Amino acid sequence: MAVPRRVGIFTYFCYISPTVYSMKIPFRLTALFLLWCSCAAAQNNYCDDLVADTDKVRGAVTLRTPEANIMLRRIQADGKEEVWVNFNIRHLSEFVMEEGGLFIRFEDGRMLRYFGQRVKHTFLSVRDGYVYETDLRLSADEVALLRSKKIRKFQVAGIDVPVTDELATQVEAYVICLEGTK
Repeated sequence: MAVPRRVGIFTYFCYISPTVYSMKIPFRLTALFLLWCSCAAAQNNYCDDLVADTDKVRGAVTLRTPEANIMLRRIQADGKEEVWVNFNIRHLSEFVMEEGGLFIRFEDGRMLRYFGQRVKHTFLSVRDGYVYETDLRLSADEVALLRSKKIRKFQVAGIDVPVTDELATQVEAYVICLEGTK
């Protein structure tokens, strides 16, 4: 069998051994199948990530998302339902108290502005800096907006925080899950 010039060791090995050469097609099919399986397994069911807490004294049931820069929770108590969102960041320097507020920018350029939104800040350590967080009760219109649009960035206390596409997709999916588990 003639070996072509300028070939790598793998190509040379495939030309030398007729058995390996004839195994190329099954190898490719197996590799394609494994790739397909890994892509199918990579999809996430975000509703499985929700954590339920029950307060038996108040009769409240809380569903919350895992901890991230943007966390959602739905509270059902006394026949009422509320959806809350928590925005939090870590920053090395302390902000000026006048720079309170929360601003949310969506993928289509629309913004939600909450001037005077109370922002709590806590000092962690010299290495980790401060944690800034704010909780916001969402109206039905704001929930619908979070369900249909991806967040691109938010600003807490004058600090811009870009949102990754992965986190934006998670927030959108979590809102749908919270609405679907009534």
